Amino acid sequence: MGPDTDEQWRRWIAPLLANLAADEADHRAWADHHGVGAAALADDAEFAARLAERGVLRPQDVPDLHAVARLCRALDGADAPTAEAVRAEARILARSILTARTGSWHHPLPRRVLPQRAHG
Repeated sequence: MGPDTDEQWRRWIAPLLANLAADEADHRAWADHHGVGAAALADDAEFAARLAERGVLRPQDVPDLHAVARLCRALDGADAPTAEAVRAEARILARSILTARTGSWHHPLPRRVLPQRAHG
């Protein structure tokens, strides 16, 4: 991977996957602290999936990241039991991608980057 794709990994995909791979209690605490709902996670996941198509991840991981994006979108408005099952599936995929890329799914939870600062 070249420098551009490494930067995209560090800035967008790794933090998102670290968040989604976190244990449920850690993820909820992070989301509550940063005021991040399911819709924002879905937007981030869809953006990360588009980046992944450009070679940021191994080609075999791109469908998994698209699945993560679809799962995050399904979280928006889901009832609690459904959301828990969907989050569990997204967590498994996020952990798989992180482990394939870095050897471990344990990563620090990200500092929230606001979109207007991230693109500017």
